[in-house]
Formats: sequence, C-alpha cells, structure tokens
Amino acid sequence: MINKRLVAAVPGARRYVIADAALQWLALVAQIAMMSVISLCIAHIVHTGWNSVGGAAGGDTQAMRRVAWAIGMSVLLAIVSAVCMAAASRMGHRAASMAKATLRTALFGKLLALGPAYDQKVGSAEAVQMSVEGVDQMDAYFAGYLPQFLYAMAAPITLFAYMCTFSPLAAIVLLVGVPLIPIIIALVQTIAKRIVSKYWTSFTSLGDSFLESLQGLTTLIVYGADGRRHEQMDKDAEDFRRATMRMLTMQLNSIAVMDLVAYGGAAAGAIIAAAQARSGSVDLAHALLIVLLAADYFLPMRRLGSYFHVALNGSAAANRMFRILDLDGMPTGTERIITQRDGANAIDAAQGGLSAAHMSFAYPPRDESLTTPTGPMGMGKPKEVATPQGAATQETGGKSAATPTAKPAPSLALTDLTFVAPAGSFLGIVGGSGSGKSTLARLLAGRLAGYQGSLAVCGKQIRDVDVASLMRAVTLVESDSRMIPGTVRDNLAMARPDATDAELAAALHEARLDTASDGRLGLDTVIESGAANLSGGQRQRLALARALLHRSPVYIFDEATSNVDPASERIIMQAIRRLAGTHTVILISHRLINVTGCDTILVLDHGRIAERGTHAGLLAQGGEYARMWHAQQELEAFAGETATEAVDEAVNTAVNDAAAKTNAGRTQR
Repeated sequence: MINKRLVAAVPGARRYVIADAALQWLALVAQIAMMSVISLCIAHIVHTGWNSVGGAAGGDTQAMRRVAWAIGMSVLLAIVSAVCMAAASRMGHRAASMAKATLRTALFGKLLALGPAYDQKVGSAEAVQMSVEGVDQMDAYFAGYLPQFLYAMAAPITLFAYMCTFSPLAAIVLLVGVPLIPIIIALVQTIAKRIVSKYWTSFTSLGDSFLESLQGLTTLIVYGADGRRHEQMDKDAEDFRRATMRMLTMQLNSIAVMDLVAYGGAAAGAIIAAAQARSGSVDLAHALLIVLLAADYFLPMRRLGSYFHVALNGSAAANRMFRILDLDGMPTGTERIITQRDGANAIDAAQGGLSAAHMSFAYPPRDESLTTPTGPMGMGKPKEVATPQGAATQETGGKSAATPTAKPAPSLALTDLTFVAPAGSFLGIVGGSGSGKSTLARLLAGRLAGYQGSLAVCGKQIRDVDVASLMRAVTLVESDSRMIPGTVRDNLAMARPDATDAELAAALHEARLDTASDGRLGLDTVIESGAANLSGGQRQRLALARALLHRSPVYIFDEATSNVDPASERIIMQAIRRLAGTHTVILISHRLINVTGCDTILVLDHGRIAERGTHAGLLAQGGEYARMWHAQQELEAFAGETATEAVDEAVNTAVNDAAAKTNAGRTQR
C-alpha cells in the first residue's frame, strides 16, 4: 500500500511525514483528554442535578467551579488539538513541496542527462504531463496519504490502550472491527489498479493528441482537415471522460462501503456503552466516553480509505515518472549534470575534426511502455525485442519466451558512411530530400543516438562522450532555430552567460543586426513567444550571432539559409566562410552555389555517399552532382535572383528528379 521507491526517492520528506503523523497523534491525545473532561462534567451534572449549578438560585458554588474548570480545560484542550492539527498540516505541505521539487528536478535532470536526443525516448507531451500533472499528484500522496497511514495505525492502538482501563470489552470489540476497512481497501485495490492505469493512459493520449493538434492547427485549417481532427479530439475526450467516470464510480462505491463500516462501528460502540451502563459494568461518565471515542476508532481508517484512491493515482503517476528516470540506466538530477561537466571522457576541443567509418543509422521505434501502460499501476506491457535470429522475445520478470512473430527491422536512414573532416576543414553535404543530410547533422550534434560503426568528434566517439562536453564542442544551426521569449540579450547569453555587452554587440554586428537597413535589433529588444515579432531573416541571423558567441571548434549549418531573403542569405554565408578558416565547418544546403567553396563535398543518395570531391572535380565527373548543378543553374537563370523562395522550391524538385533519374539509370545498367 506504500510505494517504497517513491518514498525512498524523497528521503528528506520522511521527517515531515513522521512529524505530521506525530502531531496528529498529539491532537488525538488532546481530544481524548477533552472528551474525558466533558464526560466527567456531564456525569457530575446528572448526578448532582442542574439546580446545584444554578448560582443565583442558591446552587453549590463548588459545583459551579467544577463546571467552569471543565469548560475552561475543554477549551484549552480544543485549542491544543487545533494547534497540533494546523502544525501537522504545515508539516504535510512541507513534505509535499519537497517531494514535488525533488521529482521535478530529477525529471529535468534526466532530460538533460539524455541530452539533445531525449525526444527519441520521451515525447514532449509525456515529459510535460509528468512534470506538471504527474508531480502535482504527489501533493496529496505526501501531505495526505503517508501521514494518514502512520496515524491510522497508531490511533486505534492508542484508543484501545486507553479504553482498556475502564471497558476492555468495548475496546476489544471496536478494535476487531477496525481491520474491516483495510480489508475493503485491499479488495478494491485489485480493481483500482487497472482502472487508474487506464485513466492515465487515456489522459496522456489526450494530452498528446491535443498538443499535436495545437501545433499543427494552421496546417489543419489550410487543408480543411480541422473538422476531422475535431472529431478525433472529441473521441479522445470522450474516452477520457469515460475513464474518469469509471474511476470516480469505483471511488464512490468503495467510500460508501467504508462509510457503512465506520458509522456501523460507531453505532456498535454506542450499543455496547448502553448495555454496559444498564448492567452497571461502567458508570455514566465512562459510558459517555465510549460513545464519544467509538467514532475515533474508525475515522482515521475511514480517512485513510479516502486518501487511498489519491495514493493510487499518485503511485501510478510515480511509476510512469520512474520509467522515464530509468531510461538507459543513467543517473538523474544534478548528480548526473555534474558528472557530465566533470567527466573523464570529455572532448578535447583543441583536436577538432570529424570522422565516420562504416557508420549506419536507423530510426528506432519509441519505447511504447512510456505511452501505453497496461499492467497494474501503469507498469506497462511486455516489450518485444528482436533477437539475432529474427524471432521476438517478451521481457517479463527477467525471463524471455520466444514467440513466432517478430517486429520488422527499421529501414536504415544512413548506410556505411565513411569520411574524414580534419580540424579547420570546410565540408559540404548535398543531396535530394530524404537522402539523410539532416539525420547526419543531428547525429554529429548528439540529437540522435543509436548509430552503428564509428562516428567521432574531436577524436572521441559521440556515443561515449559526456553530453555537456559534446554541446560545448559542436554547434548546430538549423533552418528553424528556436528563440526563447525575453530579450535579444537573453537569447545571446544562452551561448555565453559571461559575455559582456560589447561582445554581444560584436556578435550582432557580425550578423549585421546592428544597422537599420538590415533590420536592427538591440540587446534590449523584446522577443515574443515563438519569435513572432521577427522576420525569418532576423531570426536566422540572430541564431547565427548566438552560434558565433558559442565559440565551439565544430559548426554545423543545416539549411541555415533556407526560407530567408537574399540579403540575409549573403550575410549568413559570409559569416560561415569566415568561420571556415578557423573552425571545422559542415554546411548542408540544397543550393549548390553555397558549397562551391568547400574543401570537400559529399553527395548523399538514399543514405549512402554517392560521390565526393571538390566542386570542380565533381563537375568534371559528370555524375549526380553535375546533373543537380546544371538543373539548378538553369532554373536560377530563368527565375532570376529576386525569386529566391520560388527557386528554392523548384530546386528541391529538380534535385529530387535528378536523383531519381540517376537511380533509374543505375537500375537499367
């Protein structure tokens, strides 16, 4: 009934949980004392008569003092109980706050530890949901369920020990009835695990669908597909509603049964008290005390039953978090980040250079256990793993069982790539759409993982180097560089937090963003969400300025000049050519004119290196590069320099057509 791993993950919260339970116990002791005083006072009044406390009517002054003392003591004990409960609530909130902060830090640390390739393992929607909604479930778990669990164990024992001093029979009968509630909880648990697991599956599925629909809303509207997507969203929402209703129905039914036991037990206590008072086994004061304390036997367990459903939800969310934290068996949190920064296997930036030897890569399927948990408490279904013989095995409890079917092997995106780019070299990569250019760039930048063969940066295998070290060594500038909301200074400082304003201004000057004619941006210029207030050219040149500040030995520009105006393209290419003199630069571009100055050009075709050489050498070969070059030159001559965007689209088509013709010619040969 307690998720031991979850409790162990937040060791600092234990003292607050124990303090919460202890304060609740002290409040119970104060309530017992208050009820004892009240029972004695009522019994005294009944025995002596109301006239004895009438005061003005000649009542007994001593009796009045006793009643006043009882009232004053009861008020004092009530205040003590209230203070203890308030302090207990504060301890619970501290435990919950610590748990949420610890788990959020661990999740964020895990994503950092996974590096830029984290999205191969965890979807963005999954990470957001677990970091927000999932972590919020820990509030009720640590502030409510855990303290109540300890208190519910101690309260009946305390009441039993006290009640045995004046009515052993009532104490035993009431204590025997208390375990009925945990038994009900255990019976409900077998059903609740499955229902809660389905609830979380439906919840994450709806979150993924909503995020994808929101990100692609413009595309859906343009193609008139928003209506169909709306219907799908309605279906997902209805599935989530049904899962929620099933969970609420289960909770309400179990609570009703627990209420029946709790209030039935309190009624049984009243019956026992009346019977013993009538037989003379106990006096009136103790009979009243049995009636008042009978409910306290069952209420802690009853409250625990209510928290139990919240605990199931929190435990299921925690198991999903742990599945993320267990990815690749990597340490989590700040410990991992420190290990990355101080690791022995760091990159020596002075070496520079890139190399690949018989390197291949295929996009792996995402781990389905993160998004489709079907086992108890969201533990997920067994995963099929392809064996070398092609059979599939199911991993269940450390055992493997062969099955007659196997998942098809994913197709290779890159196949047997071998090349060397020495330190300070200028390497160009070209090819048709889908030839693997961007895949290679993301592999070199560490944003994809799982390649076969050798792929090294600055003399170190990318799979072995520390992630933080790789980030310092390689800078990737893509066509859709992301800007964070804030100011230009904030975005530039990401590359060098210690940079002075003069250095930041120099980077803006290098990207020609400090003149009005080129779309001036100041350091304090505000950047809106999604850089909506910047043009495409400004955004790319700001990304260039940020990259220049990074001062890494290796730079990769993946279509960094696409979707920008001709002036911005010239500025970006000038900066790239200046970098190539002192840094290792890889330029990926569909416009072949941009790679003419490269030391070496690799022509990719369906994930393979079809040709390599200099611009002049490749033209002389008369192969695929030459065909693409002549096709592009004809189109640019026809369209003119003022229609760059239209040319880009046509060039892509021509490049792909040329590649297809080449492949067809090879097939015929």
